[in-house]
Amino acid sequence: MNKIKKIVPYLSHLLKKCFSSFQIKLLTCILLCTIIPLMIIGSISYYTSWKIARDKIIDSVVLSTNQLTESVNNRFKQMENVADSVQYSLYTLYNTPQEPFAQYIDTFSSIRQDISSLNTTFDFFQTCAFVKADSFVSGEGLMFYKLEQLRDFQIDEDELMDIGISSKWLFRQNLQFPQLLSPNEKYVDAVLCSQSLKNNEKKSLEYAFFICIRAQDLCNLLQSFYSDGNIRSYIIEEEGTIIAHTDQAKVGTILDAHQLDPIYHSLSSKQVITYQREEYVATPLNNGWSLITVIPESYIKQNINILINIIMIAMILIFPIMVTATIFLSANLTKKLKILTNAVAAAEIKNNNITVKPLKDLLHTKPPYYDEIDVLANTFEHMVKTIDTSFHNILALSIQEEKLKYQLLQSQINPHFLYNILGSVQTCQSLGKLETANQMITALSRFYRMTLRKEGDLITIRDELEIACLYMEMEQLCRSGLFTWDIHKDQGIEDFKICKFTLQPFIENAILHGMRGMEKSMHINIAITYSEDSIVIIITDNGAGIPADTLNEIRLALEKKTVNPALHYGISNVNSRIASELSGFGTIQIDSVIGRGTTITIEFQQIL
Repeated sequence: MNKIKKIVPYLSHLLKKCFSSFQIKLLTCILLCTIIPLMIIGSISYYTSWKIARDKIIDSVVLSTNQLTESVNNRFKQMENVADSVQYSLYTLYNTPQEPFAQYIDTFSSIRQDISSLNTTFDFFQTCAFVKADSFVSGEGLMFYKLEQLRDFQIDEDELMDIGISSKWLFRQNLQFPQLLSPNEKYVDAVLCSQSLKNNEKKSLEYAFFICIRAQDLCNLLQSFYSDGNIRSYIIEEEGTIIAHTDQAKVGTILDAHQLDPIYHSLSSKQVITYQREEYVATPLNNGWSLITVIPESYIKQNINILINIIMIAMILIFPIMVTATIFLSANLTKKLKILTNAVAAAEIKNNNITVKPLKDLLHTKPPYYDEIDVLANTFEHMVKTIDTSFHNILALSIQEEKLKYQLLQSQINPHFLYNILGSVQTCQSLGKLETANQMITALSRFYRMTLRKEGDLITIRDELEIACLYMEMEQLCRSGLFTWDIHKDQGIEDFKICKFTLQPFIENAILHGMRGMEKSMHINIAITYSEDSIVIIITDNGAGIPADTLNEIRLALEKKTVNPALHYGISNVNSRIASELSGFGTIQIDSVIGRGTTITIEFQQIL
């Protein structure tokens, strides 16, 4: 008893550990549902039934094909026998002199009546004879025609020149017969059995004729043997043209090399050939054409009732057991998978935090008995926490890096600006304009008190305009009022934010470079307007303009967002700052015409 008490917990522990594997649970479920026995029984039954049904169906179709071949050959033999009779009659007419005329007409009438009777007796569509143009009967127009009219029936005289006493079999599409002969059909797809008489000395035809049946008659014959639309049967020429088909719409189409390949194999081997899941039965006809029957796999499948019955019985017996076992054994797995799937699907980034639903409902068992889903849920929670921490760290570092770059660019503009102003002060002192220099130094101190008082990377447009005006006042002192300016702005737009020192570098360039060589006063216009979700600043001057090569250099630097201290530093610096994320990904565009001035267009997002 004590041993049993010790063994039971051990066995229980062992079973729990074995069945904690998701793969073992799944395999056990499938095996208990008898999939393997079902597959074995079904495969054997399917193969046996398929082989029996296939052999019987193919044997039946081969037998029908042989009977059909005999029927088609008999039809063609009728045409050849009648052609021999017509050959004799036309030869008699050919050797009958046209004088006395009455005797010739009697012979012609008798022969015409005989041919007409043969057409009616054997249900031929028409018999057409072609004689020399000097013959009296060549103009009859219903049964007798001139030799030259062979071309009207798509026949070349050379085709009938060397056939001797044999028959030449031809297929022609859309032949047009006289209205009296085909009142209900304007064009006829025709099968022709042709013969001729050749003058060996002159190497020309004395006469020719053909017996015609409609391709539709052969199609009807094929359809009478194979009423099931799944089986296809057709007659083809040596080149692969379809003469007749169970689907009449395909008459006249030409088979390609891939379609002819199984037919040639079947003809040469005299066996049924399997090609692209279809069975081909090909038999030669007496006139050199071939009769082909194609049995698709779908037709064979439709006739395998035994296999279907076996599978249905097996499914009826096994299905309840399979469903019960599957529901019972997979209930736990399904529940866990749903919880884990919902938790993963619901994971989202909200307020810069990754949130997921708690997965404690999955972890009912202790760690030694975790299955793969339990381990996955535990790992997922840990992974989400790690990613969330890393995300916050990366986000903070990215923001700090962007701010440092922005501040570095902004700090670089101040020394550049100060250097230029001090240069102007020095120029004034050199020229003896000490009062102007003192006024500029006073204005410079006011300027820096203003800029240092406005902390932060972004300032209001109002403050930026004040800084720009202070700078222009200083330059105006040095240049004795040789330039003027005005400012136009939309109402309320001064409260929006802009990068500090955005306007000053462009105004500085307009003054330093735009006034070179000018004899008149230069005017600077600053317009600040709304544009949907952005703000547009346009700085226009009527100065000297920018040379084309210099303008291309500036535009290239703006496009690449590069900052070169030795080349267009002020413009590049502003462009780099205003194009950053902190400034709303702004853009700068410069247009200039030599002698007319320059226009600067700055556009950035509205930031309050």
